[in-house]
Amino acid sequence: MDNADHVALPKGIVVNTSTIYQEVANFPQVPPDQVWKYWRVYTTTNKKLQDPIARRLENFWWHVLGSDRRLLSGNVLASIYEHISLGPTFVPLRGPPNRWEGPDFYSKQANGASFRDQPTG
Repeated sequence: MDNADHVALPKGIVVNTSTIYQEVANFPQVPPDQVWKYWRVYTTTNKKLQDPIARRLENFWWHVLGSDRRLLSGNVLASIYEHISLGPTFVPLRGPPNRWEGPDFYSKQANGASFRDQPTG
């Protein structure tokens, strides 16, 4: 089926849970098989949903897998991962033309809460 033949899922249907960043941060060094799993998730999400953030995360995990970034601590990778997922971008990212972005698309990009802002218990 051609992409023009169907409507993409609205933005916000598939999102990261707030615990995923903490999961990455808990690793002293993220194991290669775990990096591979993250890369596969975002590769599939990017191909199926054409989500620009999923594309950025697919690229991020690919570069982690194939470079010295894999040696960074889980906490550092979690911080970068979270910033790419929730942080502001220089130019707002839009999905395909047939995807509904929602009325608050621009404001949500700038107002992401960090897992580091939550009290740990």
